[in-house]
Amino acid sequence: MPAERQQDHFSIAEASDYLGCSQDTTRRMIARGEIKAYRVGPRLIRIRRHDLERALKPVTRLDLVSAGGGA
Repeated sequence: MPAERQQDHFSIAEASDYLGCSQDTTRRMIARGEIKAYRVGPRLIRIRRHDLERALKPVTRLDLVSAGGGA
């Protein structure tokens, strides 16, 4: 039996689960260019794991202060 392979491409629903956000948020991130997505045929949209991981950015103290959430 072959070893289970790590998934390389995600649907919008799968990408949303991976990121922990709604599908609407994922679609907005794609529209803003924060996540690169690829159309497969006329309807399917797929997102590479690499592109999802690039969208995850560490939060810094400065980010918290500018958002009004820290001291």
